[in-house]
Amino acid sequence: MRCIATLTLLTAIARPAQRRSDCVATAPMPIAGLGTHPPEAMPIARPAEPLARMLVLRLNACYLAGTLPRASMIPKNPSHSDATRTPMRRFATTFAAVAALLITASCASKPPQRPIVTGPAPDSFRVTFNTSRGPFVVQVTRAWAPLGADRFFQLVQSGFFDENRFFRVVPGFVAQFGINDKPAINNTWDAKRIPDDSVRQTNARGTLVFATEGPQTRSHQLFINLADNARLDPLGFAPIGRVVEGMNAVDSIYNGYADEPDQHFIQTLGNSYLARMFPKLDFIKTATVAPIGSH
Repeated sequence: MRCIATLTLLTAIARPAQRRSDCVATAPMPIAGLGTHPPEAMPIARPAEPLARMLVLRLNACYLAGTLPRASMIPKNPSHSDATRTPMRRFATTFAAVAALLITASCASKPPQRPIVTGPAPDSFRVTFNTSRGPFVVQVTRAWAPLGADRFFQLVQSGFFDENRFFRVVPGFVAQFGINDKPAINNTWDAKRIPDDSVRQTNARGTLVFATEGPQTRSHQLFINLADNARLDPLGFAPIGRVVEGMNAVDSIYNGYADEPDQHFIQTLGNSYLARMFPKLDFIKTATVAPIGSH
């Protein structure tokens, strides 16, 4: 019955979209200290929202698109094969895929969650990331950002990052990850946001940092700086550690999709959305705290 209700809702939402052929790119937003920038210009972590409501909002945005200049319809990445399709065809393809994934997710049984680890992190520890591009190792120093280090340690020990995709990789800027395949797990950590740490280290190349939605919103998304990004320091992005081995693996993470994957869809549909729409994304196989004395 739940599957039928979901399909009926999606059908009702989809009908109005057939009367409009244009969709709109998101307008720039102001960022403190940096003027006006595209919303993807910062390592922002966006929370999940009910998918039905999100689809309604996206469809409403398509209606409004008819009042905007045609230049706003230019794809963010003209070299992508999707750039040759009309805006409505791209929207219809994405909508159909997401609708199918939502129906599948609503009918599937939910596996049990792993227990959440609590407590403070060691003063210093290393985490080995085994990825589709090879391993890399992060050294975390708790004194840099105690609250962030504790949360990262808890996430690793709880197995949160296993099978995570690097869903946002912007060349010369950041490689972002930290959305679990299971929405319920993301929601659990979203409900346990942590206060900000002061910025005690600069956002240098190779540093590991929590993404945020704004002050006091750190949860489970992180990024690795692919270049020296000192401009993030005054915005409150506090590094918790740095890559000490395997930076060549980090540099080789696939970046062809840049910031195209939609965080709301990832939060709601997990890896099934990414596997269908962005199959080339690299991913974390496992993330484990390295045994003491192993390095």
